[in-house]
Amino acid sequence: MPHRWDDTWQTLLERAQQAIHLSYAPYSNYHVGCACLLEDGTILQGANVENASFPLSMCAERIALYTALIQHPAKVIRRLCILSKPSSLLTPCGACRQVLFEIEWRQQAAISILCYKDSKHYHIYPSAHSLLPDAFSPSILSR
Repeated sequence: MPHRWDDTWQTLLERAQQAIHLSYAPYSNYHVGCACLLEDGTILQGANVENASFPLSMCAERIALYTALIQHPAKVIRRLCILSKPSSLLTPCGACRQVLFEIEWRQQAAISILCYKDSKHYHIYPSAHSLLPDAFSPSILSR
């Protein structure tokens, strides 16, 4: 998995920036856009969606990931890019990290994750495991 900036990351960044405009965040005014790349080059987007009943809100990352799993169940997710407005060096929340970890476990392949603030402030993580090293694994449930 590439852990350095390349044209594919630039394309994902542009698609995540487009997704920010789809965000519904009237309570926090914190808009998040996400784009994920599948093994065949398909790019899917997600944006955060808030609800007055806050626990019913959903993160951009999970929207993009779940869309990928439902619309393209046999394809491996290779990369994920997230950014926010106002801009900050956002990393996935704990719930998103757990979902990413389980998708990696399920597909037996890492997902590279770009967390982007601006051209000088970004980080590319090699996998969800690097964000959540002691994740709750599905193998625990089979014991």
